[in-house]
Amino acid sequence: MEKPRAPRQLRKVAWIFLITGIGSAVGMVYRSFSELGLHSFDFGVLGIFIFFGLLNYRRGWRTLALIELWLLLFTLPILFIVSLWGLYAVIPNVGMYLFITFVYIIIPFMLTLWMYRVLTKPWIRSLFYADSQSGAQTNQ
Repeated sequence: MEKPRAPRQLRKVAWIFLITGIGSAVGMVYRSFSELGLHSFDFGVLGIFIFFGLLNYRRGWRTLALIELWLLLFTLPILFIVSLWGLYAVIPNVGMYLFITFVYIIIPFMLTLWMYRVLTKPWIRSLFYADSQSGAQTNQ
């Protein structure tokens, strides 16, 4: 049985993971070939695999996507508080820096919250468990 095409919201979430995964991969390569020669692994690269996993309704990749989103939902507010504290301590006129903080922390937080909401909607979640539910119904 062929799986239906992913709903638009799920495709958007998957594409965001792909774009950030590619960005992480490019960053890893750039850091490796930079003057410092830093070799490190960026877990954001997993977004490339999450993209395919979400579009193919793989439960494990949805779970990994949710874990990444939980980590972001936890760390972004902390980063926001720390950055505001640092800005007010160092810079008397923080207008432009508040804008930068907004762009780099608040907007990603809102996007992450939306992505989490999409992945936890009951009808989206049911797409990832459709095989096990249909198998359970046929066994009864």
